Amino acid sequence: TVRGSIAFKTAKSQTPALRGLFATTTTMQMKPPNPEVVELALNRAEQVVRAAGGCIDSLSFGREWKAMFPESSRVMFQGTNVTSFNKLLMTYGSDRFFVEDTKKNEVKLFVLKDVEGEEGRKAYQQAEQQLKDLANSPLGAFFDIRGGRMKAGGAKSLPPNLA
Repeated sequence: TVRGSIAFKTAKSQTPALRGLFATTTTMQMKPPNPEVVELALNRAEQVVRAAGGCIDSLSFGREWKAMFPESSRVMFQGTNVTSFNKLLMTYGSDRFFVEDTKKNEVKLFVLKDVEGEEGRKAYQQAEQQLKDLANSPLGAFFDIRGGRMKAGGAKSLPPNLA
């Protein structure tokens, strides 16, 4: 063990009480969500993705969901096996959405399974490539753009004479 940190032991070396604690937390079953709530959430998710042009990353999706449906949060899925929008769309929305990986492990891409979604995916990929090209250009070096995103803040971070 390392001083100051918690060391996890194998199940054999744990005390019976500790083994029981881990067994109950890992085997606890979550109930499936109400089908009507799932359908409502999928319809709203489709509205968010359509408003974004058929394709949106999961971070932007969360912001847009809050803006479009402030009264509807993930709390409606509390106690169910739906722990994220990713899980909702992958598990219950596979007939409407593709959920794809991006270059960032924690960020997914939500794409509608129709023509609008395919066009949106192409536009998203094109925009990502343009940002990557900009990051590799002299202008990108000047503004310290890394990985296709600016490091600096928005207009509020500019000097008063440039804002």
